[in-house]
Amino acid sequence: MGRKHLTRKQIKHYEEPTFKFLRLILTGWQTHPGWWWMTLALAIGVAFTWVVWNRRIERQAQPLIDRTIQAAQDLLNDPPADPKVYQERLQAVTKDLERLLRELGDSRLQTYGAYYLGSLYLQMDRMAEAHRLFESVRSAPEPIGSLAQLGYAQSLAGLNRYGEALEELRQLEQKKPRAVYDDFLLYLRARWLLAQGQRDAARQTLEQLLQKYGESPLTAEAQRLLGRLTLAAETAS
Repeated sequence: MGRKHLTRKQIKHYEEPTFKFLRLILTGWQTHPGWWWMTLALAIGVAFTWVVWNRRIERQAQPLIDRTIQAAQDLLNDPPADPKVYQERLQAVTKDLERLLRELGDSRLQTYGAYYLGSLYLQMDRMAEAHRLFESVRSAPEPIGSLAQLGYAQSLAGLNRYGEALEELRQLEQKKPRAVYDDFLLYLRARWLLAQGQRDAARQTLEQLLQKYGESPLTAEAQRLLGRLTLAAETAS
């Protein structure tokens, strides 16, 4: 029996519960002015319950959030020597962080989590996804803002957009954020200039790095790159 053939009484009988409830409230508003206050009190009670419930969920989730972000930070700062172990941990931490970002709306997680997930994506060569995440948080307060801008530059370079990446480095060098080390900026600049074929500029940048930051952990790598440039120049001549 189609709904259009039902009588008014039958329609009321088969009316969906939600519409029946709403119709009851509207009828009450029209006939009993006190219902306005009852409805308002009900709405406030529902809103209060929702806030309390969400805070409880956030409190329960906070230890998990902290552990996952700490795991990402530990993996990035001190990666295992075994490539297989490193890849397994990288995949696991990435999946955990993706799930947390997807399921929880905590603003702190959205900022810190997006930064660390973007950093994990860089390690996995997922440059487009890293670019999207870093772009979303590179205006965040320090230190995450500057760190995300650095990650944003690295994702641009990973997408072969070296000119834009170098411009981001220039902006960071002007800002001089405490969270970003100058020797690392010089090292990245040299590599990206080299990728563009600007050998002389890359050589000058490497020499500047070695002269100003002789104790940098990047010294050995800078010397290796400089040796390659010198050898290439001698071979060409």
